[in-house]
Amino acid sequence: MAKAPRDGIFGGSSGFVGSCGIRWIKFRANAALFWPSWAMAACCWSCSNFLEMSIIWFSSINFVLNYSMSPDRVKREIGNVFEVIKDRTTDDEIYIVCPVPGCGDRTGNRSINVKTLRSHCWRCHDPQPHHVAALFKLKGLSWTDDGSAGFDEFGQTLRGDMKQAVTPVQNIELPEGFSPLAKNRKSCYWRFCKDMAERKHLGIEDLEEAGAGFTRTGNWEPFCIFPVYEGVRCVYYQGRTYSDEGFETTKKFPSKKEVPYGPSYWVYNLDALADPNISLVIVVESILNTLSIRRKLRELDIQHIVPVCIFTHRLSRSQVAKFQRYRHIKEFCILYDSDSTGLAVETALRLSSVMPVSVAKMPHGKNADGTARLTNDANDDVDAALYAVTERERPHSVDREIMRLGTDLPGQRGAGAHL
Repeated sequence: MAKAPRDGIFGGSSGFVGSCGIRWIKFRANAALFWPSWAMAACCWSCSNFLEMSIIWFSSINFVLNYSMSPDRVKREIGNVFEVIKDRTTDDEIYIVCPVPGCGDRTGNRSINVKTLRSHCWRCHDPQPHHVAALFKLKGLSWTDDGSAGFDEFGQTLRGDMKQAVTPVQNIELPEGFSPLAKNRKSCYWRFCKDMAERKHLGIEDLEEAGAGFTRTGNWEPFCIFPVYEGVRCVYYQGRTYSDEGFETTKKFPSKKEVPYGPSYWVYNLDALADPNISLVIVVESILNTLSIRRKLRELDIQHIVPVCIFTHRLSRSQVAKFQRYRHIKEFCILYDSDSTGLAVETALRLSSVMPVSVAKMPHGKNADGTARLTNDANDDVDAALYAVTERERPHSVDREIMRLGTDLPGQRGAGAHL
């Protein structure tokens, strides 16, 4: 006895449901014969759409996945190095003056997407750099997108909040009436600067090369003015009296009203570190120290060493963050004045875990009568300064114990390092 057909979606021998069920079974049977062709087409269509959607999706979250920097942080980092065209820049796109050699851009034809960090210039011919990392490399810098610095006690705050170490963008005006020395050689102020330079074991050509100048009026009239440039911007300036007598101090720093961000944010002669042949950087306290060492190194035809100035004997997080951009530098040697050697050792101990650092211990000076002088720097005795650099040494645990006990630092142990 034949069984009655079971009703269901694909069951039944009569009616609409039964008819649809039989037709679906036939379709599946016939489709199986053509499985390779239609399945392949479907897979290709699916893969194509999947890849396309994946590219769009990954591009949209590329910044989140690969870059821990916020868009504002990206803009600040780019603004620290390149000239940003503010009136063309948007929330998602930064326009800069293209740094590619031979481009000739002056109006800002290169765009950078703050999410993908992709870049394009409408003036450059292909091949051209298409990523912000390649643009930084043109400046001798390394683009770091992880936001980590790896500091210990010197910068635990820096690891947790990189904003504290990011240098603000600043482009300031020099004092009113500023006149460069190189363009005013007949001025009496030029002669004042020449006398001061020779008294400080320099030449007027050193001051002219540094872009120094003067003003004939105002509070800055008694000072030779040294501009501080980082990239295309004038970020700071400092004054030095023409005479060593008649003033409480020979240096003058601009007020916060004149310059919003003070010396702790800037490094004098920083741009010289972009040279890939530089392997050793000497960190000193003053601009004149920098000029004296640079002059001596040129006389000795030593090209792999560059001096920089941080203006005080305290290295800030912002200055350290700038140093870390130059990945090709093999060593930073801290050469503070002789009365600040203890601070140099303390700073080197704190930095030793995150960057290659050493200490050059500047010896005490001698007065004209032969007595010892506690203060001595590279401008006073550049030969002694460079000898201290040849005898530089890495920070040791014994120095940490010395700093803890507050005892005098021992004499040179002689690490045997050479220029």
